[in-house]
Amino acid sequence: MDKDLKQQFSKNPKTPIERVDSKLYELANSQEVEFDTHCHFFNHEHIPEKYFRLRFPLHSKKFLDQTERFFDMLNPFTGEDKMSYYAYFLNFIERKSIEIADYFIGIHSPDTIFCPLLVNMEYGIAGKAAPFSQQIDEMVEIRKKYPRQILPFIGIDPNSPTAKADFLRAFTPEQGFFGVKVYPALGFLPSHPVLMDIFDICEERKIPVVTHSGGDSVHATEKIIENTFLDYNSKGDLVRKIETVRFRSAASYGKYYNSPARWEAVLKTFPNLRLNFGHFGGGSNWKKLKNNNFDNKVLRIIDLMHRYPNVYSDVSFLMSDVEFFDIFIKFYNKNKILQERTLFGSDFFMVVTEGKYKNMRTNFRMNVGDEIFKTLAQKNPKKFLFDL
Repeated sequence: MDKDLKQQFSKNPKTPIERVDSKLYELANSQEVEFDTHCHFFNHEHIPEKYFRLRFPLHSKKFLDQTERFFDMLNPFTGEDKMSYYAYFLNFIERKSIEIADYFIGIHSPDTIFCPLLVNMEYGIAGKAAPFSQQIDEMVEIRKKYPRQILPFIGIDPNSPTAKADFLRAFTPEQGFFGVKVYPALGFLPSHPVLMDIFDICEERKIPVVTHSGGDSVHATEKIIENTFLDYNSKGDLVRKIETVRFRSAASYGKYYNSPARWEAVLKTFPNLRLNFGHFGGGSNWKKLKNNNFDNKVLRIIDLMHRYPNVYSDVSFLMSDVEFFDIFIKFYNKNKILQERTLFGSDFFMVVTEGKYKNMRTNFRMNVGDEIFKTLAQKNPKKFLFDL
């Protein structure tokens, strides 16, 4: 592993307690605290033009305003149709990041701690966008405004030439990041050599990592990608491999990059890594469990939970899917590992494409019940984030 990177990182705060504001840590220890372990505050300026795989002028606020009004006019009476939800989504995406944070934090109890995740899309998705450094600067501004409630996660893309430098700066007191976010479908495998060097430090310093394991709609723009990664050979040696893959659909990107099985080499090398599989495999995989389909992301994640002590998964975005509730509750009640390792996350503001946020959150809490919700939003995040 990269000894020079570890040497440079040695100057940074060493433990979770040393990396956060004292008032935030006091809140994290309290009985009243709730956590949202998966949310986003980025805006249209940070999203490349090909994010939706078409020419969509995301960076024109005038266009976004007009589109939002158009969607609203399609159903001005109830606001409960898909187009109205898109208007609701655009209402957030066109705001400044600090304004999104102000709204979201403001509608929650002041005893809520949020984990906003940054995603570096510069190198995976084509099209104009603000530099990733702007997204970082805006998150630093949000953290400083809400030091008691914000635990930000830095987005790392190993294809970026500044990936290691971004990681080093992120955990300085000046930037104050707490965890790492990776999104493999943007064109890299989790055992990319750069990430393995970073995960080495994350395991040692108890820095939590969040990865995407849900839907496949967001992915790299390139159709042919050469992947460099580390894996174990038949002799049990960790070796560098190169594999070139041609992608023909969104599903093909997801199958290759988003499978929990891709984390085997990482976890075998760093068995104590604190890893959260965001979206718990996605709603479609939970529904397949009803048909005894055992080759899916949900069961692969649960298998990794059984084999590695710090593997977790969050239910972000899934609160929008009412079919998920009953399936989840039945699995949860039968599986002690789910009771100990499942986290609450909202996926705000991406989830508002499916409905009004406050309605969905209330509906989810009512359906799973207070006891389960408190375990997901209070007890388990304390363990994942702070080992409390």
